[in-house]
Amino acid sequence: MYNHLIDTFRCAAEQGSYAKAADLLMMSPANVLKQIRALESILTVPLLERSNKGVSLTKHGELFYKESSHLIELSHSIIYKTKNATNNDEKLIGIGVTPLSPLASFNQIWKKSPRFNDFFTQFIYYPSDINGLHLSELENYYEADVCFCSEPLLENKSDTEVYIFNHFNLTCAVPMTLPISRKDFLSVTDLEGHSLLFPSRGNSSLTRQFIEWIHQSKIDIKVEAPSLFYDIDIVNRCAREKTILVSLDYWKDIHPGLVNIPVQWNWTFPYGLIWKKNARKEVLEFITAFKNAAEMH
Repeated sequence: MYNHLIDTFRCAAEQGSYAKAADLLMMSPANVLKQIRALESILTVPLLERSNKGVSLTKHGELFYKESSHLIELSHSIIYKTKNATNNDEKLIGIGVTPLSPLASFNQIWKKSPRFNDFFTQFIYYPSDINGLHLSELENYYEADVCFCSEPLLENKSDTEVYIFNHFNLTCAVPMTLPISRKDFLSVTDLEGHSLLFPSRGNSSLTRQFIEWIHQSKIDIKVEAPSLFYDIDIVNRCAREKTILVSLDYWKDIHPGLVNIPVQWNWTFPYGLIWKKNARKEVLEFITAFKNAAEMH
């Protein structure tokens, strides 16, 4: 298993800032720097350098960043296989989820499958630093993934398939300090002059289409679309910074400081299963069984 100092290094490298990395990792910038210095001391070479433009990789850092991804993948694979080694591991299906995953719709479908008792589904939560990982690294945590997804997510991933089984309406999670939080419904004009946060990782195509639609409406609405997955940190950030979060109708009580309000627009977020085409036959059998149950649902 790899040294978790590598996680801190990779996050700082990807964010180009110790402060941004600290925000994502929920630690102080000083602690981020301390951990990176400790890693550099172990390797005896500098990995990151700071300039007026932020933090960037050194030549040593570029090589270590590239090669460390293989170490992470191997470590996750070993951990996953070890945790799931049972006498009946052929029928155990590891499914990747996050604390925000709307699992009720998945559960409702799967419980009605005639083959429900043929498999044991085990939910595997993504690591807390999910936004510091690449999609390819996340694949080491599961064999199938229940997530927000769409066909554009599979661009340049010919070895992966997706099955959409639900759509959720986009809403706005509004800080309670804003006057519009007292409304039962919002129109697009109610959002004028406000900033919306719409994390784009996982469905950047939808985010781009949404931003273009806002621009065409000619209403003064700023949309921030960071390359981040939806997670608890994002929710906390919006509540703390008084920023409106593009949310889902499923997340009714997403945070005590936010009110999830329907908006009069026709935007939805696709939700489904993702898996590797070359997954073991038991996983493919499970996918087929789930799809059959979904069609009967």
